[in-house]
Amino acid sequence: MFCTSLYHCNNPYSGPASAYGVIGKTIAAYFNKVNAEGGINGRKIRFISYDDAYSPPKAVEQARRLVESDKVLLIFQSFGTPSNTAIQKYMNAKKVSQLFVATGATKWGEPKHFPWTMGYQPPFWIAIVPCGPSIAGACQETRATQQARLAGCALICRRQNWSREETTMNRGILGATLAGALVLVTSICWTQSWAQDQGRPPAPPALVGMGLPEVPPEQIGMSKQKLDRIHDALKQHVADGKLPGTVVLVARKGKLIYADVTGFQDKDEGKPMALDSLFRIYSMTKPLVSVAAMMLVEDGTIQLTDPVSKFFPAFKGQQVSVARSDNELARMSYFTVAVEREMTVQDLLRHTAGLAYGEITVNAPVRDAYAKAGLYLAGVRDYDARELTPAEEVERLAKAPLAHQPGTVWEYSMAVDLLGRVVEAASGKRLADFLDERVFKPLKMRDTAFWVPPGKISRLAQPLAVDFASGQPIKVIDVSKEPKNDSGGAGAVSTAGDYLRFSQMLLNGGQLDGTRILSRTTVALMTSDHLGSRIATPFGPGELLLGTPGYTFGLGFAVRPGDGIAGVPGSAGEFMWAGYAGTYFWVDPKEELTAIYMSQAPSPIRAYYRKLVKQLVYGALTD
Repeated sequence: MFCTSLYHCNNPYSGPASAYGVIGKTIAAYFNKVNAEGGINGRKIRFISYDDAYSPPKAVEQARRLVESDKVLLIFQSFGTPSNTAIQKYMNAKKVSQLFVATGATKWGEPKHFPWTMGYQPPFWIAIVPCGPSIAGACQETRATQQARLAGCALICRRQNWSREETTMNRGILGATLAGALVLVTSICWTQSWAQDQGRPPAPPALVGMGLPEVPPEQIGMSKQKLDRIHDALKQHVADGKLPGTVVLVARKGKLIYADVTGFQDKDEGKPMALDSLFRIYSMTKPLVSVAAMMLVEDGTIQLTDPVSKFFPAFKGQQVSVARSDNELARMSYFTVAVEREMTVQDLLRHTAGLAYGEITVNAPVRDAYAKAGLYLAGVRDYDARELTPAEEVERLAKAPLAHQPGTVWEYSMAVDLLGRVVEAASGKRLADFLDERVFKPLKMRDTAFWVPPGKISRLAQPLAVDFASGQPIKVIDVSKEPKNDSGGAGAVSTAGDYLRFSQMLLNGGQLDGTRILSRTTVALMTSDHLGSRIATPFGPGELLLGTPGYTFGLGFAVRPGDGIAGVPGSAGEFMWAGYAGTYFWVDPKEELTAIYMSQAPSPIRAYYRKLVKQLVYGALTD
């Protein structure tokens, strides 16, 4: 199997004073050094420079000889010229695994200048571009148009006017980046060859834009051998038809130490799972919106003790549906009473507002009212109220009776959907826009949103047609179109990598990569016990999520108050949440650990997989 990396084209108007010239010289010097040290796996790197970049016959012929010789790693740098396009198509037709390094001018803001739009599908690519508004998000914007997912993507953005000092500095940065990329692409080739010999899809490399430095698990007190048990266990469940596919990421002490996929992104189409596959995260939207609300608390726009009626007057004077047992007729009847106090923003954050979910509440009048209002689609889809406008959702929730007096009972509910409406009312912005501006973009969560645009829909993970455990058809929300409301409780789509960045921010006390989202004290407040002994928990957060007691609830997260009680490993101070379709994450500040588990398996046994991954991760600790 041939493993080509790069081919350099020096176009006619490149020069020493231009970004192209500096980059070309830097790459040439770096590869000369690599060759002097023996090349990559004993193979030398051939760096070809063309003065006539628009001469396809010469370019293709030289590339052909190198590809077929299997003696040289071909260095390829493209500007989208005719010769390069021809070489790209030739290599792709030969199914050569390639590393692609590209440089370009401001026109690189246009997707047509990127490799996959020209039939060229490398497993890893690096774009080195002059900074500018049109290409600042090039890596994000153009990957949405690709036909085949890339295993990795890096974007090095430099100022267009390179000084001598900047050239020296950037040479080191570029060298380090290219070194990692070359090692990676060589590894990919060997992995693909071995995997194909074993008759299974190749495992993708760990790097897929997680934005966290990668280190071997042993460097930070964890066993790679034991972490690998996660793959083996989940692979077996995929083979048994219980799961479609999974993605698992584990980070400790700010370093990515485990990144793994199993199974299929779409089993019906035979499409393998990828590290950058998109998932409907359902209730893992709630922590995102809870953070948004707390940002407004920090802004002074919201107070936790504010009544919801401050933002929506319709929530004044609500009624509460109260159950009464009729012993003679052996049945339950209901009557309504007035609320004793109004629900507050804090109630919404901790699910003590008296609201419910029609899918799980035992209060029949509440369930019926939600169904009549379109807040609960009985027999159609669970947790899908996306067809209501924000105003309709608020109006209908306000009219429905409450399941409990506010502040008295923890019941998992549509509280965070209503919290999303509060965020909109307080900020004056649509929830999707507020989160994108204040959370997603600052944290570089490039794929997290409330719907999937056409250019990314090929990356959306799909569930099995029928649930293995229940035998029932699986129905999930349609995220291919813009919803009428951004469901703060169940509406977002994300990748494992994006959510890892979010959870690492929380683990870091509200900041990541120098960008602060929340203050340290706000994160501490959110991850503290907000139920105490005053609020009843007939069915607690841990029982709902993991089938075990031992967890209380904070402001947006289940929180573990002690090491014991819970029937899963963990530490006091750990916090977590999960999603209906099988997603799960947790953060353990004591162990400096966070992990993400993604799947599209809305099954009654999803708690089993959360516990399985959790115990295997903790079992890998060695320090």
